[in-house]
Amino acid sequence: MKVERVKAEVAKCTSCGACVPSCPTFLASGLDQFSPPARVGAAKALAEGRASELEVREIFSCTLCGACVEACPEGVDVPAVVKESRKGMVEAGLGPTDGQMAVASGILEKGLA
Repeated sequence: MKVERVKAEVAKCTSCGACVPSCPTFLASGLDQFSPPARVGAAKALAEGRASELEVREIFSCTLCGACVEACPEGVDVPAVVKESRKGMVEAGLGPTDGQMAVASGILEKGLA
């Protein structure tokens, strides 16, 4: 998925919120910044060249479980958007953050991946 495809997926999102109750990171945190609509907004910001540290956290907090896709009436493929956004952020030197790398290292060290 390239930038134009990300933009097309982002444009499909109506921010209706139907996906929010299905998102494990939103359910665990209770924070809107860890919801699928926030991730779609972060992907849009990246595609427009204006991603900040907040958008990096939003994108890298996604578990890629796909529950949001199942709940989305528009069929927005948030995990695909997140994957492509992560690539763009890494290429731009914006992520992952040190904290995210520490979590990933812990998972690998414990053999949980």
